[in-house]
Amino acid sequence: MGVFIQLLLREILVDLPQYDRGDWRHWIDADRDCQNTRHEVLDEESLIAPTFKAEDQCQVLSGQWLAPFTGVTVTEASMLDVDHMVPLANAHKSGAWGWDADRKRDYANNLYESSHLIAVTASANRSKGAKGPEEWQPPDKSYRCQYAKNWVLVKSNWSLSVTAAEWIALDDMLGTCDQRLAVELVSESGVGISSYKGNLTTRPVGNQQKWDTFVKE
Repeated sequence: MGVFIQLLLREILVDLPQYDRGDWRHWIDADRDCQNTRHEVLDEESLIAPTFKAEDQCQVLSGQWLAPFTGVTVTEASMLDVDHMVPLANAHKSGAWGWDADRKRDYANNLYESSHLIAVTASANRSKGAKGPEEWQPPDKSYRCQYAKNWVLVKSNWSLSVTAAEWIALDDMLGTCDQRLAVELVSESGVGISSYKGNLTTRPVGNQQKWDTFVKE
């Protein structure tokens, strides 16, 4: 049997603590090399050697980026946002509301997974906002497979849940991939529900202990 990436399937809990973007400290200079997280991403993802605003090379000025949401090439850093693949507000309602300040900071500035932070056009990032894949998908349809894979990986790596509607949207995008991602949906108790190879047939309701039938058309 192959290895499955596990995702917790759970509806958004009621009465969550209010999301406060200020709780998620970013952008920081974790390695103290004078480049904060934003400029680390811009430097790393430029397809050519970037130029900088000053000799200290702390802030990226220009380069060449293929913005994945839209498929356009951008040469000015000021035209780009660094996007959290799974937005901070979405992470909050998916379980991160219970994290301490250090873990929220680490999530907001994570440079260790290439799927976590990406440089995208500012307009596309603002169109996406805090929306999940059930509400927003990249305009460039050729990127939707990778978008769904990256979303799943971030959620799984950080033990964040997905809703039924969210999973259906991810399932549809993953269906466009040449090589399918092996995903196992699990309940709060850790019991497997379904795998990516089949349709979603159950969903959690209420306090996640009760299940009913949910048929994907």
